Amino acid sequence: MPRLDFLDRFRPVGTPGPAGPVGIPTNEATGPAAELAPVFAALIATFATNEQLVADARTAGAARIEAARRQAAGLVAAAQQDAPAARADAAARVVEQADRNAVAELAAAQDEAGRITAAAAARRDRLVARAVAHLLGGAA
Repeated sequence: MPRLDFLDRFRPVGTPGPAGPVGIPTNEATGPAAELAPVFAALIATFATNEQLVADARTAGAARIEAARRQAAGLVAAAQQDAPAARADAAARVVEQADRNAVAELAAAQDEAGRITAAAAARRDRLVARAVAHLLGGAA
């Protein structure tokens, strides 16, 4: 039984002639390891380059993370420093709005009190006249 190998598919396919599958000759004397040694040797530099790229990327990523942490800490510190002033500003705006609302409500209440006073004055004169007429009419 013939020996099947990964590289067997590259065996010579025949003499020149009609089109057929493409192949390359194998060297059975040295074996697949000897044939692939130059390929793997050429890949060693690529693997080393890839490992260096990964290491550089990890270093750059760690540096970016650290820079982002420092920036975030600075932002938090600045926010904490600005917080009392921001709270005071917000409180001042709330108090100012409350004062405006109180002034408006006071004006509305004074207007209502003026209307009630005017209505009471108009009724008072009529009620006094009725009371006097009733007393004079009842006493006479």
